[in-house]
Amino acid sequence: METYHVVPDAPESRSDPTPSWQTTMTQILWGLALSTLTLEIPLLQELLSFLGLLLLYLGFRAVRRENKWLFRCYVFTAVRCIALVPMFALNATIFQNQFYTSALGYLTNLASMFLVLVTLFSLWRGLLQLRKASGVKASTRAASGLVVWYVGLALLSVFGVIGLFGFLVLIILYVFCLYRIFRFSQAVTTAGYPLPRLRAWLSEGRFALCFTGCILVGVAGGFLFFHSYSMDWMLLSAPPSSQEQEIKEKLRELGFPDTVLNDLSMEDLQDCQGAQQVVVDEYTRSFEEHTTSEGKVPQLHLTGIGVQLSEEPERWKLIHHFQWEDSPAFYGTESFQLTPAYTNTSYWIPAEDAVHGRLLYDDNGATFVSPYARLEKASYTYDSIFWGQQTNSDWFASFSLHRQGSNHRGYVAYSVFPTSPGETVWIDSWVQYTHQTSRFQYPVLTATDHQQKSPSLGAGRPFSTVQTMLQFAPYSLEE
Repeated sequence: METYHVVPDAPESRSDPTPSWQTTMTQILWGLALSTLTLEIPLLQELLSFLGLLLLYLGFRAVRRENKWLFRCYVFTAVRCIALVPMFALNATIFQNQFYTSALGYLTNLASMFLVLVTLFSLWRGLLQLRKASGVKASTRAASGLVVWYVGLALLSVFGVIGLFGFLVLIILYVFCLYRIFRFSQAVTTAGYPLPRLRAWLSEGRFALCFTGCILVGVAGGFLFFHSYSMDWMLLSAPPSSQEQEIKEKLRELGFPDTVLNDLSMEDLQDCQGAQQVVVDEYTRSFEEHTTSEGKVPQLHLTGIGVQLSEEPERWKLIHHFQWEDSPAFYGTESFQLTPAYTNTSYWIPAEDAVHGRLLYDDNGATFVSPYARLEKASYTYDSIFWGQQTNSDWFASFSLHRQGSNHRGYVAYSVFPTSPGETVWIDSWVQYTHQTSRFQYPVLTATDHQQKSPSLGAGRPFSTVQTMLQFAPYSLEE
């Protein structure tokens, strides 16, 4: 009868395998792929960039003692990791779009691109020295190809001539370069060339936790402290004068609604003195999908008013007013977009007074008033499903409503003159109101950013948009 003996494994076989050049280079290549390629998908792009930089840092940390060029890769990647923390925090604030469209934001993007370029160049030079030290015959030309590829991508992006076919070609070339570098690392590993020995004061796991913690702290700070505009709310205490009461009485006789009349500033009210006629259009939108915890359905009441101020020369004052009934939760920013009557026609021209307005709300029997955080004309470009890229120029009132109180409301107003008096030409003044319905979005967009980037109507998260118009033919009203 045969006897079998179980021979225990040698102590060396129970120890963790020593990392090889192939393992470390795979980590670096995945980091390059995730941190270099851009996907226009919110949150996913930021997550991939974070993972890519983390893998790059850990990979270059393991080989930084091999030669001076790989050490430079490690330093450049460390700088990118440090810069990523404030960038992620900025993306959690309402100022991120404003920053990236500024001169400083432009310089920051250039600096980021430069860091990527010098990292790729240093990687190429570092692999050249590694090839000499290890004695392998495998080529490192793919690493120089990555430098050329990135420069070409940057130039094509500037001139906007990539297209779908060009994009596919760039992806294929990029994957091919990464594969050839991977094959080079296999050759170095097969040749038995060891990784440089080094000691790190933080393990890979602990560094990943610290890096993630810094990112999360920055993002939380952005969400908590920079999610809304700083508004200048003041108590409205001055009672209307007898002259203002007379103007109000006259406007009421012409059909001017009280809900809007009492919100007009003294300047706008006096401007309406001697009004000839008043045209009113009202629209109410219920937000059943955003019912409050008390079971109330928020309603947004939009009123458009046209006031004929004079006959010779004829001038019309156009007012767009909004009012929340059973106000919903206000999570951050709101936006009131105006397309004036003179935008798409030559029959109306703006008066000297620019678009203006104010905000109001009630609390414990008192009324508070504030100017808009920003009220300005802006040109913007967006993608249309049917007509491709479109460029518009509208007025945007950006603001945050007070989370306390009730009866939140506001308006914008402007005046127009006809270019052909006496002709029956329609006044066509449009507004879009965008309400933020959720706090959770990343990167953070303001309601105005949302209107300019994706001007779509309807309910949703994190924004819902309502559109209405004030439309009438002034001269047909007299017939």
